[in-house]
Amino acid sequence: FQTDVWALGVLFYEMLTGKYPFRAEGIMELCLKIESGEYVPVERANPSVPPEIARIVKRCLQKEKNRRYQNASELSRETARVLAEKYDLTMTDSGSFTRISSLNQTFQHEENFVQDSPPKQTNNSRIRVIWASLISVLLLFCFITIGFWAMSGEGENIVVISKGTNKDDIFVVKKSDSANNRTKPLIETSAASGDVIDVKIDVFEGSAEIVRNGENVGKTPFTLKGRTGEKVNIKLQREGCKDYETQIEFSSGKRNYTFSLQKK
Repeated sequence: FQTDVWALGVLFYEMLTGKYPFRAEGIMELCLKIESGEYVPVERANPSVPPEIARIVKRCLQKEKNRRYQNASELSRETARVLAEKYDLTMTDSGSFTRISSLNQTFQHEENFVQDSPPKQTNNSRIRVIWASLISVLLLFCFITIGFWAMSGEGENIVVISKGTNKDDIFVVKKSDSANNRTKPLIETSAASGDVIDVKIDVFEGSAEIVRNGENVGKTPFTLKGRTGEKVNIKLQREGCKDYETQIEFSSGKRNYTFSLQKK
């Protein structure tokens, strides 16, 4: 998690200054700069950045891990505290902000000030920095939300559908393998002609595992995707029953297959 905190520090730095903290002409030089932890401080790269925001970024980018925020939760609490104390912003559990009255008053004060005297670039820049900081916090909470969502699915099978690399391979069904943290392709449609259709596979009296090409792809009831005219060989397995091998043909007519497994 501390590596993620460092990455968020790089993101914060870029949003507040418009530059990367570590810049080099080559990979080796870049690695050396990152290893040394030397970079132009935020307050020097952009003097209008509030000191409290600069301190948060500096701690995120500390070379030693134990000097950074220990995790994203600690970072989010510190950021929320600064926003609440300095800018009268309070973050709700959903990640939204309330009590922005002082910020609105700041903008109103700027409008009145413009009518009476020439504007000061420093004040305008400071307001833009405040908004950039708020956007950074929102991005941070997006990362945290995604992280918690990903961790909550541990041990579960997740099925996703995406486009294939071939322009004719419209659907690719994949399932995450939580055991080794990699994604395996389950069913890839061929470049045959015809529309993509769904075929439901089921069995009588309970459920069965579906095996294709030696790999377990799911449990009945299960929906296969394919093109009209495509044929897929599968095997149905259930404890105490004989394995049942069959071929499924995708057609515009039959969309449901229900099989009966014989006991051993």
